[in-house]
Amino acid sequence: MDNLLTTQDPDWASYRNQDPDFYMRAAGAEVRRHCGWHIYPSITETVADLRIGSRGIIGLPSMHVTAVASVAFQNRGGDLVVVDPVNYTWFDYGVIESSAAVGGDWSGFYYGPGGWASVPGGQFGFATVTFTHGYAAVPDDVKSVTYELASTALEVNAGNVKMVETPGFRLQPSLNFGVNLNPEQKSRLATYTVPAVR
Repeated sequence: MDNLLTTQDPDWASYRNQDPDFYMRAAGAEVRRHCGWHIYPSITETVADLRIGSRGIIGLPSMHVTAVASVAFQNRGGDLVVVDPVNYTWFDYGVIESSAAVGGDWSGFYYGPGGWASVPGGQFGFATVTFTHGYAAVPDDVKSVTYELASTALEVNAGNVKMVETPGFRLQPSLNFGVNLNPEQKSRLATYTVPAVR
């Protein structure tokens, strides 16, 4: 099996030479990984195999949806059937819900002889959704966290970590190698983070 990386990789030189662009890319990748979606730019994509939860709710891998082009469900034969947009409502924080579920006791989608219908008790399954999401510009609070991660990684790699020492006392900050979000930074990214469970 080949090595994951070699010293011939151009990013190795960037890393060793403290190239800010390398650390900015790594920091951005960590922020996106933590948040669970791309954040920027605005794109349209189709995502399949989205689980349909209770009340027919579908959680999208996004926290900034600007349009939903189509929602389709697998019928019992495994075919995708497109749902009429009047039968669902989408929310910009990445949730799709049946229109009947709002204010009613409807709790699921079912594909029967008359087409789509609501049924008490729900029908769990999978959906395929085409939607547009992402910000037109990177939000300032996301930039701030990303800049902090890149700056810290650069300083540690360059050896710019200071130790405080007096007679009988020595304080060395814990080294945070790489680009690792701390709890405070994760908290600041909470509004951009896709929940693990909807």
